[in-house]
Amino acid sequence: MWPIIGQPRALAWIERSLKEGRLPHAHLFTGPPHVGKTTLALTLSQAVNCESDDPPCGKCPSCLHIARGIHPDVVLLSTEDTGLSTEENGGSKRSIGIKRIMEIQHLAHLKPYQGRWRVFIIQGAELLTGDAANCLLKTLEEPPPNVLFILLTAQEDRLPSTVVSRCQRVEMRPTSTETVRDFLVQGRSLSSEHAETLARQCLGRTGLAVMAVDNHPEWQQRQETISALASLIEANRDKQLATASGWAEQFGKAPETTKDTLTLWRSWWRDLLLIKGGCPPLVTHQDWEGQTIKQAQQYTLGEIVSFIHSIGNAIQQLDQNANPRLVLEVLMLGLPQGMR
Repeated sequence: MWPIIGQPRALAWIERSLKEGRLPHAHLFTGPPHVGKTTLALTLSQAVNCESDDPPCGKCPSCLHIARGIHPDVVLLSTEDTGLSTEENGGSKRSIGIKRIMEIQHLAHLKPYQGRWRVFIIQGAELLTGDAANCLLKTLEEPPPNVLFILLTAQEDRLPSTVVSRCQRVEMRPTSTETVRDFLVQGRSLSSEHAETLARQCLGRTGLAVMAVDNHPEWQQRQETISALASLIEANRDKQLATASGWAEQFGKAPETTKDTLTLWRSWWRDLLLIKGGCPPLVTHQDWEGQTIKQAQQYTLGEIVSFIHSIGNAIQQLDQNANPRLVLEVLMLGLPQGMR
């Protein structure tokens, strides 16, 4: 039983590797946040340790222990638990240092305690320090038997090419609105109308849809971000430039968070474009209809299209390591003033 929504290519490759008995010792699951990377990694851990004839069954003791996070042979190193103090990782609280990787390295050379495979899942692999990445590389180059490493990242370009080259790359992308909607209706018993609204807001990210249903704090934060972005359009230039400065500072600590904010802002301007073009049923943020209609009336079609392109260019420039402060201030200075 593979509880993976909307990732047919990734799932087909892994199932084929398992069936043919040619599963690589290291994987790199890459893709934006909330598309199912951790879910797929845990399910793969169940598959290699499952006690049934049709793995992963999700019901045997091994599968259940992994699902509950208590299997002794499956280690999930999360971004919230790097196991390091500020001093140990050079002043950055969001780094995975060499001490933690050395612990994993030691465990990797021990025989599995309960299952058939030892599995190490590293969330936010881009947070590995240089020393930690080099330490991990040694194990990836000469892996012990029956050990599986699964690295998860939304920023593949921040990983050393030597580490990436030792892993089987599995790309995961946002899925369709229809797929997320059907999952919410069938798997979470939502009404079709409510599921459609959430599916559009989640931009094809199933994990985000689950957070929305559960009213997770991260979803609440996302809603607050949308409200701030909507107000930013109507703010004065000083406020807009101050926001750009804040985003630039945030980018230095959490680049993906800043790019997610820009992607969210682009989806808002796309809604203005759809409303301006007479297609309101297709908008993403349907529960903000009053504000999007009001703002769409303030701009010409050309202004909206131009700024959507500007946001896309800014994201691309940030990916290419351009100066974030300069990129974001230029973006904000290009924000159309409309009919104010």
